[in-house]
Amino acid sequence: MPDLQTQLAKALEEGKRKFLNATLDAWEHHEQEIRQPQPQPKEKTMSAFIPTKISLSADIFACIKHAPRAPVSVKEIMIKAGYNKTSVFSLITQMKRAKLIELREGVLYTLVDAYSPINRTYKKPNKTKAQAGIAALPSAATAPIIKTTWDASTIIDHLSLRQARALYDELTKVFGGK
Repeated sequence: MPDLQTQLAKALEEGKRKFLNATLDAWEHHEQEIRQPQPQPKEKTMSAFIPTKISLSADIFACIKHAPRAPVSVKEIMIKAGYNKTSVFSLITQMKRAKLIELREGVLYTLVDAYSPINRTYKKPNKTKAQAGIAALPSAATAPIIKTTWDASTIIDHLSLRQARALYDELTKVFGGK
């Protein structure tokens, strides 16, 4: 029967060989992966969006409806079509406010099926009201009414700290100070 030392040396030698073989096999597998080109996943090929150049707003909406994309991508497409980049971002903001499109996780999506012009966000002033406002102004013959009764507590209540200090300095000049 072999002794214990010989058996342990034999077992260690066999373990070293198994470890070395496993390491060499892993290296060989890795080398094969590196040398063989891996098939790249195909990107979604979508037909390119072609702007109509009739209306920037309609083109932006159609571009987003055609394929949801990031605002920067929409800007780049519209710049290539000859539009101004600040106008693109301005109209994207207006369309979001008008609930025609929305931004979800960095991508713009349409919320309605078809583009409709954005309603005005401001109202034109009414000319009749403007004329009534001018007519309502006092004429030069009417003198302005100036309130001459002053109340010390009212003045003090409406002064800021700086105004109160300035008033104090002026009053000490008038009445003489220390």
